[in-house]
Amino acid sequence: MKKIAQDTATFENFRKPNVVYVDKTAYLHRLVSNPEQGRLFFIARPRRFGKSLMLSTFRAIFEGKKELFEGLAISKTDYDWQTYPVIHLSFANRDMSTAEMGKKSLCDYLQSSLGKTGYAYDPNIVPEQNFANTIQFLHERTGKKVVVLIDEYDAPVGEAFDDLEKAEAMRSFLANIYGQIKENEDLIRFAILTGVTRFTNLSIFSKLNNLVDLTAEPEFATMLGYTEEELKANFSEQMHAHAQVMGLSDEAYLEQLRFWYDGYRFSPDSEARVYNPIAIAKTLIGQKTRFTATWSTTGRTTIVEKFARRNGLSFLDFQNSKPVNLSEMLGASIASIEAKALLYHTGYLTIGEVIHGETVTLRVPNEEVRQDYSGFLMRLTFGERGALDLSSAMNDALYRHDFEELFTQLKSLYATFILGAAKAKIPESFYQAILQTLF
Repeated sequence: MKKIAQDTATFENFRKPNVVYVDKTAYLHRLVSNPEQGRLFFIARPRRFGKSLMLSTFRAIFEGKKELFEGLAISKTDYDWQTYPVIHLSFANRDMSTAEMGKKSLCDYLQSSLGKTGYAYDPNIVPEQNFANTIQFLHERTGKKVVVLIDEYDAPVGEAFDDLEKAEAMRSFLANIYGQIKENEDLIRFAILTGVTRFTNLSIFSKLNNLVDLTAEPEFATMLGYTEEELKANFSEQMHAHAQVMGLSDEAYLEQLRFWYDGYRFSPDSEARVYNPIAIAKTLIGQKTRFTATWSTTGRTTIVEKFARRNGLSFLDFQNSKPVNLSEMLGASIASIEAKALLYHTGYLTIGEVIHGETVTLRVPNEEVRQDYSGFLMRLTFGERGALDLSSAMNDALYRHDFEELFTQLKSLYATFILGAAKAKIPESFYQAILQTLF
């Protein structure tokens, strides 16, 4: 039985002997093989969906590491395996405690990362000029165009989302960096940026005229995540072993796996749905006797919590929500993004039905996300301790069939909510949603 890689961000780890790799190189070959049809790309997906692995794979392709791709789809094409200089950046996990600390953290990271290319970083000039100089330096040194890979392009903005002024400072800083891709476009062989959200005022969508946005393209709807066919083709032994641990038939196991982790749909023009890859990896590595939260404990982005602190996040009945225009959902400014759009970007909602054209309904993709979102609403409404205490008390009462105690808990809860003059401002659906969330 093949092993499942623990480090899911580095392509080389997936190409070690006896390690499972779900071959996505046919998609990547399509993007790198015809520069005339597109050289600058963007794709948004929720966290822990394989974006970092994809960029690591692109890097290996452009560094000419042909031996790592033996037996994969791209190895069966006429790709020429030329080598190119690569700038590979990731803006995740930077210190955004204050705007000043955020800028310093980003400057320090750029100095370290750009310096690794051989460029002599100059701290006396602005970071964006150093970025531009690195592109020019690499082109002059090698005589070849440069590849630019940027992971989590929006992460510093998301980390600052509880403070609009700080978020705007991060947006301005990053916009200047990304603007240099346009200024040096003639020197770039290939560029791709990934992120969770599609912020229209981060310059890449306004300044990069030739940017190809893959986020909702049907041709690339399954480039990240696993289809059920890929799951069966690559993990059948591990799933069979786990089914035995759980005392389930293979069919019953797959049905439960689908209920818990499948259901993400990224294009209105494709009915294809995918499983969350980190959920599959952690579930099959863990081999527990029951399904549990996986992505939600490793991939939960703080941007939703920070947004809620800033704006509040009302209870939304997603099963009965009105249809939305997907194009409007995909593009949003930092100051005016709506709760539904943010929840869609971060993976708490996905496309349900297509009503007409780009008008779609939204739904919670699977059981793992449903439980995580309900828990989030509980913590947001009652606080961390209050949510735990209330949940424990209600679970205990239900387990013992003590309905008198259950209703005592509910009466106590509702007695704490605002009444009187403010009552008219709170719709009945608010109280209904709390009850639904609790149960």
